Amino acid sequence: MFIMKKLRTGTGFWSKLSLLLAVAQLMFSVYHEIKATRPKIEKK
Repeated sequence: MFIMKKLRTGTGFWSKLSLLLAVAQLMFSVYHEIKATRPKIEKK
C-alpha cells in the first residue's frame, strides 16, 4: 500500500514537471517568435 502511494505521488510529480516543462517550452517559442517578428513590424 505504501509503495503504491509513493508511486502515485511520484507519477503525479513527474506529470506536473513534464507539464510545466511543456508550458515553459511553449512560452519560450512564442517569445522568440514575437521577438523575431517585432523588428519586421517596426521597419514597416
